Amino acid sequence: MNSREDIKKILKEEALRIIQEGRYKGIEELVFDIYEFQKRGNEKRSEEIYGILFPRLAAVGFERRQLMQMKAELRTIDNEKEVIKFIAKWKLHGDELEEQFIHVYKIILSIPFTTTKNKDEKIKELKYFMASNGIKNLGYKELPISLISVAGSLGEAMNFKVLIKVKTKYSKSDLENIFQPKYKLEKVKEFKDG
Repeated sequence: MNSREDIKKILKEEALRIIQEGRYKGIEELVFDIYEFQKRGNEKRSEEIYGILFPRLAAVGFERRQLMQMKAELRTIDNEKEVIKFIAKWKLHGDELEEQFIHVYKIILSIPFTTTKNKDEKIKELKYFMASNGIKNLGYKELPISLISVAGSLGEAMNFKVLIKVKTKYSKSDLENIFQPKYKLEKVKEFKDG
């Protein structure tokens, strides 16, 4: 059985996918529809659209308190200019909505089976691994290395760690699941402001 967090994550991803694909009306269009039906006095139809809009907004991270505040504000809107201000205030544009749920992390990562001769290759593999898993590399720094033992023709085995800054849609626990067991996450710190 999925945990509550798993379900929220699935709903959030699904809502963002729907917004990106544009198969259904976008958030902005739904807000304008609510305004139009309220203006015409069709309360039943505006409530139906709230029923479409709010689950999408909840799926991408808005809390119940915020949704109730939005509903109260929408009820007082009486022209299209105010609708546009409402959309801007709550950042309900497709790109802005998605951007709210992007995370920036600094990670200390151990790269196993690294030797003095394959170190550069291991860095290339890590960059490819991140790119293929939707994790944008914003830069990395090699941390001080401790040599473990001689590995024959491969050079010396080392305890190799890097500090990387990444940008991704994944949560901290998602990152741990993606990186491990191939890599070992020593430390993960999120930066709210990027």
